Amino acid sequence: MFKGKHGTRRPRRTRMLDVLLVAALGTGLALATMAARTEPGPPPASGAAQAATDPGQAGRSPVITVATYNINYGNPNLAAIAKTIGQAKADVVFLQETNALSQRYLLGRLRRDYRHTRFRHAPRAGGFGVLSKRPIRNFRYRPAVHGMFGVWLGEVKLADRWIQVANVHLMPLIPGGRNEGAGALAKRFFHSEGVRAKEIAWLHRQLAGDKMTIIAGDFNSPSTLTAPTYLTQRGFTDSFAAVTDRPDTRPTWHWLYNGVQYRYRLDYIFHSAHFETRTSRIIRGPGSDHYLLVSTVQLKGKGEGEGEREGKAATATSQAVKP
Repeated sequence: MFKGKHGTRRPRRTRMLDVLLVAALGTGLALATMAARTEPGPPPASGAAQAATDPGQAGRSPVITVATYNINYGNPNLAAIAKTIGQAKADVVFLQETNALSQRYLLGRLRRDYRHTRFRHAPRAGGFGVLSKRPIRNFRYRPAVHGMFGVWLGEVKLADRWIQVANVHLMPLIPGGRNEGAGALAKRFFHSEGVRAKEIAWLHRQLAGDKMTIIAGDFNSPSTLTAPTYLTQRGFTDSFAAVTDRPDTRPTWHWLYNGVQYRYRLDYIFHSAHFETRTSRIIRGPGSDHYLLVSTVQLKGKGEGEGEREGKAATATSQAVKP
């Protein structure tokens, strides 16, 4: 999410300058994703939920519903945030940009449903939180080596297993000032994309490669750029894209800039090869500049033990990444 000041109003822009301005709002936009603006996607669903696809009924294998939500550290509408979280009916909700105020409010509204909670606050947009109906353990913060916010790692219980989870908030692009030119803005954009590339590689090294894994959060990056691509190339599944037609036309982030409303998909729930996505949807609400993303995933297979399943997934992942 963009945290800097808006620029001055400009006359008619060129296509390239338009791209750079959107990048300055934190989207990390590539030219290849301009279709998300020039070719509008389906109209939003009435109420809160966007389209979802259900590839089949859940079987006997364990199922978990996971949500991610950047709630905006400015706390513009905490009542709407709580309502949106309630609509998701997720087992686990990963939050970004939490602070003491949002923690108190959300626990006051949602503690009855989410008995297992953790929060870690930091200045401005650096906070993380987790709300869970399932037991959680071993949450620990890894300070940023690259970028601004670091990563929050932990485990969530699923049946008799523990899932490795990562709550992610990657580097936004912060412009230099109101009168910054297109050339300087372009330089900042490419710098921030380089930081996100280092961040996602560093994050991947923090994970135990043979464990069931879910990575969720605000990537500040469209799906065609480095961070999401890095994970898909290593065998992780973009859950929303796995069950959604033209997923990049379904935004999770919106920002009004100089009278133009920009919308892009910047938030993701990735899972390892141990799982398959059953459903995924975006829930719109007025509480934040991001929308909530929620996915239901199911463990593959019904008779395998955890060790056997993890071994197969690790093999699949290693085959997916060619030297």
